[in-house]
Amino acid sequence: MHATNVRAAFDRVFAQTDVASPLVHAAGRQPFGDAFADPDAGQARLAASIFLKYLETTGGQSLDIDALAGALRTAANRSLNSHRALSFATRIASSLDKQSEPESVYEAGD
Repeated sequence: MHATNVRAAFDRVFAQTDVASPLVHAAGRQPFGDAFADPDAGQARLAASIFLKYLETTGGQSLDIDALAGALRTAANRSLNSHRALSFATRIASSLDKQSEPESVYEAGD
């Protein structure tokens, strides 16, 4: 049971599941994305899912994970090294998630 939970958490974080894996079928879930075709997609989704928990929206707008991940990827693509930019965004999001005091994140204008 513990090994199955650890494997499921690993697959969820790194998005590298084997579709034919018995653990995937036993858990009754489908892997999302193809980390080999687009390795930055998993990082963008992970950072977006964390930032979404802390995001303060203004004007009644709401973002979903896909929209926020797209915004992160667009911003990363404007940098000199998009992979590194997404890596830093993921590290910042992980640090934010570990804070003992709740913080808020606001969307910055371009």
